[in-house]
Order: sequence, then structure tokens, then C-alpha cells
Amino acid sequence: MQYAIIKKTVEQQFLYRDTLMVDAAVHFPQLAGPDCEGFQRFNEYYRQRAASLIKYAEETMYPAAVEQYRNAQMNGYPFNHYILLQTFEITCRSSLLSLFADVYEYTGGAHGLTTRTSETWKPDEGRRLSLGDLFVEGYDYMSVIIPVIEAEAARRQASGEADYFDDLPANIRRYFDEENYYLTPAGLVIFYPLYTIAPYASGIQTFTIPYGLLIRNKPPGPPPAMEADTLWQSAQPSVP
Repeated sequence: MQYAIIKKTVEQQFLYRDTLMVDAAVHFPQLAGPDCEGFQRFNEYYRQRAASLIKYAEETMYPAAVEQYRNAQMNGYPFNHYILLQTFEITCRSSLLSLFADVYEYTGGAHGLTTRTSETWKPDEGRRLSLGDLFVEGYDYMSVIIPVIEAEAARRQASGEADYFDDLPANIRRYFDEENYYLTPAGLVIFYPLYTIAPYASGIQTFTIPYGLLIRNKPPGPPPAMEADTLWQSAQPSVP
């Protein structure tokens, strides 16, 4: 089914006595195409998320910013307004649609904090896919994914590309979250949020598991589920 991806934006500034307290901007995707229930569910999901972020800026960030502003005025130190910014990136567009969104939140201090979320969809059905949905039932995909992550993290640490906290192998398993994945033309990407396996300076750590490894390790048995079959056949989709 053909569709276009449109970037929508909701922006709002929250002032206190004519002074900017919070600057919020939320960019989110919407699908344009045939009128179908799947597209409607997709679009409503991201509209609601955008509305929730703006509500968070108003009800949580704004009161905290006002309090910090008042303290700054009383004590004679500068005030930096708060920022809430969501961006998103489409990483796979085929029969499956995969993307991640980064929410940057600045509330004073040396730097802000970025929180990443991701979703993979069958857009015509408006259905989100879990990591397990991508594989044949009973396939131990963790036995392929974890060793790839461990080997790549060890390489980065040895080369100085990234610093990691102690107990790296244990942390890789401890903080692995099946919701933290998205698809790209190169493979399945697993990411680790800030401060889970690495300090802030190392950033959000992403690890790509090539589709070839998953295909070669696909177990014999019954034909793959619909989602798995779709994944292998569209492993290198076009990315806008």
C-alpha cells in the first residue's frame, strides 16, 4: 500500500511575566494515503504522544522552571529557559515502517538529557510489532543478538571509541530491552539509553545485527510467521 510520511509539528512557548520559561517543539510523523483504519491508528498514536509531551511541558516543566526563575531572580544568577524538543527519524520504509524518536529535555545545568523510543509497524494494519514478532516462533534470537553486541562493545572499548561502565557483559544483558529496537537497511538495531551501559559522553549506544546473521541462524522447521517472512524479504528497504 502506497503512502507518504508527513512531518507535523506542535510548538508552544510558556511565559511567566513576559519571560520565556519553556520552549516546547514536538515533531511527529503522520501517514497520508488511502483512508484505512491502520493509518488512522498510526496517526492517532503519534498525535496523542505529541499532546502528552506538550502537557508534560505545561504541567511539569513549567512550574519547575518558574521556581528556578524566581530563585535566580532572588539570588542574582542567570536563568536559562527550559527546552523540550522531539525529533524523529524514519529508518525503514517498506511493508514494515520503523522509526525512532528522540526527546531532548533541558532543565538547566551543563547539558540536557535525550530519551529515545522506537516503534516498528505494519502500517496498513496500524499494528506495532514486538521484537519477537519478527522471528519464527521458538527462535532463540537472543543467542544471536547478544554475542554481536558484546563483541562490538568490546571492540569499541579496546579502540577507545566508547567508554563503558564496569561489568560490561553483565550490563549488556541487564539493560537489554526488547522495546529498544528498530530496523534499517543494514540490519536490526538495538540501542541502549543514556547511562545504562555507558556514561553520558559516550551517547546512546546502538548496535547493528546484520540480517545475514539472523537468516543464517534461522532454525529449520515450519515456515516463518508472516512478520518474519516480511522482514527477511524486505531486509533492505528504501529509506527516505
